[in-house]
Amino acid sequence: MNSISRLQEAEQALFPIFSGIDAAVKQNLQRVLKAFRRRMVGVHHFAGVTGYGHDDLGREALDEVFADVVGAEAAAVRVQFVSGTHAIACALFGNLRPGDEMLAVVLALNTEN
Repeated sequence: MNSISRLQEAEQALFPIFSGIDAAVKQNLQRVLKAFRRRMVGVHHFAGVTGYGHDDLGREALDEVFADVVGAEAAAVRVQFVSGTHAIACALFGNLRPGDEMLAVVLALNTEN
């Protein structure tokens, strides 16, 4: 078997997998484009800003688009969040006050059976 026939055989075997990936990408792209249309994002959202975030239409629109795409009530999209843990810490610091207590409940499953 030569290399060209091996390549064609591999392409045929992988075609259903790649088709599934392409379909998922198209579906997600449609969700994102609908969110941009729903929030009427335009050129004015990409205009220069002061850097302080005051009256930043682009930042507010991006937050709304992300919330729409992921099905959330609201979102905060910032390049300053360097990880998921950082974002969670910011959310907790924003909601908890000095002296507040937070309980983290964990369900331990018995895996011996």
